[in-house]
Amino acid sequence: MSNIIGVITDIHRTTDANAAWSLFGQNEYRRFSTAQARTEAAAAEFESDSVDFMFIGGDAIDANSDDPKTHIGGVHGWASGEFSGDIHYAIGNHEYSAEATDPLTDFTWAAYITGIGSPSYSSGWSDGGIDKAYSFDSNGIHYVVLCSGVINATNALGNGHGQYNWLESDIAATSLPIVILTHMHLSNQLSTLDLGSPSYDYINITEASDVRSLLEANGNVQAVIQCHYHAAYNPPVYTLNDIQYVSLGGSVLAPNAADNTYYKIQIIPNAVWGTLRARAAIEITGYGRGLSIALPQYTMKG
Repeated sequence: MSNIIGVITDIHRTTDANAAWSLFGQNEYRRFSTAQARTEAAAAEFESDSVDFMFIGGDAIDANSDDPKTHIGGVHGWASGEFSGDIHYAIGNHEYSAEATDPLTDFTWAAYITGIGSPSYSSGWSDGGIDKAYSFDSNGIHYVVLCSGVINATNALGNGHGQYNWLESDIAATSLPIVILTHMHLSNQLSTLDLGSPSYDYINITEASDVRSLLEANGNVQAVIQCHYHAAYNPPVYTLNDIQYVSLGGSVLAPNAADNTYYKIQIIPNAVWGTLRARAAIEITGYGRGLSIALPQYTMKG
C-alpha cells in the first residue's frame, strides 16, 4: 500500500508585477508573472507520472485588489487543463487576506475546497456554512486537509474549538493510516521569531502544539505535509514523536518553468526503518529548487 501524490504550493497567481520582498530578514523575488507556466508544468508532470492526486497547498492566489474568485478559478483551469485526476486544495493565508477585502462567496469556497471537478470527500469542518477543512480516502490512506490560513490568530484548532473538535472526531473514526495536509506549519521546526520577527511567528499555526498532541495521541497519524514557507527546507523531512513532517518550498520564486519548485511524494504507511520507529517511509522527488530524499530501507510494521 502506498500513495504517490503531486504537490505544488504557493503559486500566488495575480496580475501584479514581479516584486522584491523582504520579510523578517529574508529577501526574495516573487515572480508572479510565471504562475501559469509553473502550474501547468507541474500538472503536466503529475499527469505523465499518473500520481494518485494533485494537491495545491495554499496561497494559490495572491492577496491584492484583483478579484480572487477569478484567480482561484484560473489556477484550477491551468491545473485541470494538464492533469485529469482529482485536484485537492488547502486554504492559505493569502486566500484569507483576499476574503477580507472581497468576501468569497459560497460558490468560491466550495469550488476552492472541492475543485471545479468536485473530487469527493467524506466529511468537512464548516465555517460560515462552507466546508473549509475536509477529509478523504485515497488508495488506503485517510487524508485530512486543515484550514490554517490565519496568521497570529486562531484557526479554531485549539483544544475544544470547532475545527479541533472536528479533527479529533474525524481521525478517531477511521482505521486507515492518516496523513495531514496543511498550508501553515505544525512542526514548529522553524519560527520567524528565529529570523528576526520581533512579535509573532509567521510560519506555524498558532495552536500547533494542541494539534500535535492530538495527532500523537491518535497513534495512527503517519505524516504531515506542510507548505507556506517559500524557501526549501534542508532536510525536507523532520521526525517528531514518530510523525514525519514534510516541509515543502513555494513555487512563486521560480523565474521560469524549468526552475519551478514542485514535488512528487511517495508515502508508504506503517513502515519501520533505520534506527527509528517511524510511522511512514517517505520518498520525495523535488523539481527545480525542491529537495529530494530517497526512500529509506524499511520493513513493514507487524
